[in-house]
Amino acid sequence: MSKTTHIPVKKAANKILKVYYAADSEAQAVGMVWYEEAHQFCLGLSSKYAVDLSKVVGILSALSPGCTWDQNKKDTISALEHLIHGTPIKVSTYGQFVLKARRIFGGEDVPTVLNGPKITAFYFNILRPECDEHVCVDRHAFKVARGIGKAGAVALTKKQMRDTQEAYKIAAHQVGLRPNQLQAITWITYKKIYNR
Repeated sequence: MSKTTHIPVKKAANKILKVYYAADSEAQAVGMVWYEEAHQFCLGLSSKYAVDLSKVVGILSALSPGCTWDQNKKDTISALEHLIHGTPIKVSTYGQFVLKARRIFGGEDVPTVLNGPKITAFYFNILRPECDEHVCVDRHAFKVARGIGKAGAVALTKKQMRDTQEAYKIAAHQVGLRPNQLQAITWITYKKIYNR
C-alpha cells in the first residue's frame, strides 16, 4: 500500500478534469446515469422484497467492498433472500461486511453501521443520486485526482479523503455535472485507460 504526498485541491480538480476530457462517449453516457440506475436497481429490490429502500441500499453498500458491481448486485440479492427466507447466503465480500448487512436489516442506523467515508458516500449517492453532497472516493477515484496510473492500493488520510471529495465538487461545478456523475465518468475512463 503506497503513501501519497499532498497536492492542492485545485490541482487535483484539474487532474480530474483531464481524465474527464479523455472520456469517450460510452463512459460519458454510462457515468451520467450510473448512480440513478443503481438507485433503480435497489428500488426494484425494495419493491420485490418489501424492504425499505434505505435498508436495501445500505445492504448493497455494506457488501460492496472488494467486489465488482455485478457481483455486488448478486450478493445483495443473496443477502436479502437469506435475511428474509433463510436461504444459504453466498457473498464474495469479507465477513465483517456481512455482519454490517445483518445489522442494517435489523434496523440500525445505516450511516452509523457503514462507518466509513467511501462506503457511506456510496450509500448516499445511490439512495439520493440527485444529491451533490457526497463523493465516493475509492482507490481509482483517488488515483484520478492524483494523476496516478500505477496499480496497487493506496492509504488515504482523512484530510486526503476530504480534499479529494472537494476536488471532485470543484471540478464537477466547472463542467456542470453533479460530483457523483463526474466521479462515475472518470472512474470508468480510468479503468479503460489503465485496463483495471
